[in-house]
Amino acid sequence: MSRDPFVSYAQNQEDVVLARALRPDDRGGFWVDVGAGDPVLDSVTAAFAERGWRGVNVEPLPFEHERLCAARPADTNLRVALGATARLGTLFVEPAENRGASTMVPELAERYRTDGEEFTPIEVPISTLARVVAGHVAGPVDFLKVDVEGFEREVLAGADWSSFRPRVVVMEATVPKSDEPAHEGWEPMLLEVGYRFAMFDGLNRFYAHADEPALLQRLAIPANVLDDFVPYAWAHQVDQAQQRAHSLEDALTVLGDQLNAAQLRTARALAETHRVRAELHALR
Repeated sequence: MSRDPFVSYAQNQEDVVLARALRPDDRGGFWVDVGAGDPVLDSVTAAFAERGWRGVNVEPLPFEHERLCAARPADTNLRVALGATARLGTLFVEPAENRGASTMVPELAERYRTDGEEFTPIEVPISTLARVVAGHVAGPVDFLKVDVEGFEREVLAGADWSSFRPRVVVMEATVPKSDEPAHEGWEPMLLEVGYRFAMFDGLNRFYAHADEPALLQRLAIPANVLDDFVPYAWAHQVDQAQQRAHSLEDALTVLGDQLNAAQLRTARALAETHRVRAELHALR
């Protein structure tokens, strides 16, 4: 039996690759998303949430965290940043509506400032991946996704890899706002604990354990036409068009009812006119 096309919410179809590997239509699962962002726009986990999967969403930006809490009440939504140690830190917040370049790295914020973007510093609590897992993860983790704009090494350094073993790790792997590779600084940490590189999609690097060769193979190919997916932007436009069509149908129904009522009133008025004329004629 054919299924509807998979709707991809992620900016680079990371969710398509993950769905091919992990098959969320066939089973339940759990994720840890570090740098979760918006619950819908560019979300790597939205398609999995639609299929009943649950997870931990780590997002230090207040507006994005508030949206996650509203849209994902069944998830654990943490308003913290993650690093190598627990402490307070400074998050430099991008001024644009889409604040995906917000960073914990002062050098990046300074580079953006020289380019004409003034990032706003806010104080945020920094926890560690080990603490998050110990406090909020009770079972297996299917995938870990990390998108933290230059803070990837610190996030991985704060994990307890002796007890934390997600089946798949997806890491944003370029210098923010560029195509310059950035994985050399943190990839050895994953390789040392048993992960193997599967694929680079131009933005992210995908990893799985060497003892799951079939999983590595399913992760090794970028999203493509054979995955039978449609981008969320397309699906959203179709939904909007359908909603508009339904609204127009409702409006036509109302206008039709109003026309029928007007015609009935006109018929009654004509009948009354004929009756009065007949009475006047009889009086003559």
